[in-house]
Amino acid sequence: PHPELANQARTAQTNRPQHCASAQVCQNKHCRKRGAAATLKHFDMLVDACGLDVRVGKADCSDTEHGCFDECTMGPNVRVDGGRGITNGVRGAAAAADVLGIELPDVWPPE
Repeated sequence: PHPELANQARTAQTNRPQHCASAQVCQNKHCRKRGAAATLKHFDMLVDACGLDVRVGKADCSDTEHGCFDECTMGPNVRVDGGRGITNGVRGAAAAADVLGIELPDVWPPE
């Protein structure tokens, strides 16, 4: 992690509760068309750069009828904490930071 970004993230977390311990990004074709691959990358970069203890990955939707969250028109969709809820329309680093419960670092992306 980048020390200055991790410090910013810790400071922001004292003012806001962390929203999730895990984030799973749907990678079905409809969410991918809406930018889900970039959304997953933003989550990975934020968690790594800020040193957060959050599990991030592709959503396992094998137990669903359509292999997704069935909220395709509102994607990219992110499931937080293994089923606590689905957050729709997560596009960009700022939206990913909001789901994580942190403020987007001043310098983003990290150099």
